[in-house]
Amino acid sequence: MKSWSKVDAARDVLYFGLLVIGLWLEATSFFRRRPNYQAPVDPSKKPIVWILGGPGSGKGTQCEKIIAKYGFTHLSTGDLLRAEVKSGSERAKCLTSIMERGELVPNDLVLDLLKEAIIAHAPTAKGFLVDGYPREKSQGIAFEKTIAPVTVRHCAK
Repeated sequence: MKSWSKVDAARDVLYFGLLVIGLWLEATSFFRRRPNYQAPVDPSKKPIVWILGGPGSGKGTQCEKIIAKYGFTHLSTGDLLRAEVKSGSERAKCLTSIMERGELVPNDLVLDLLKEAIIAHAPTAKGFLVDGYPREKSQGIAFEKTIAPVTVRHCAK
């Protein structure tokens, strides 16, 4: 495996920046075509970007760079789950029980946490980086139905 040079890193950051801009442009045109759709946050004004990749692939690094450059709000599903467990709420008790049994947290609970976080940060956020979600296609479909449609852009290297 070859090591990355500064040029490689700069190219990857550029591609990712183009992806974010492309998502924003696509979302804007999509919502102009669907005026009756009411998402909790209007992605044409506040882009929602999924950060996908395996462990150690640089998701966190890319999030930091996008936050620094564009001022997006970073939402990590793991962080949201841990914060909820610490809250001591009824939902926290349910989550604690699920986690102690070593089971996966049901998708509807994760979606509720994401939706609440997006709504809470919407007044000040310039956009959202969703880290750790979706892990499966069905989760992505549920996200689109519950929170907001997503435009997928593929950027070839």
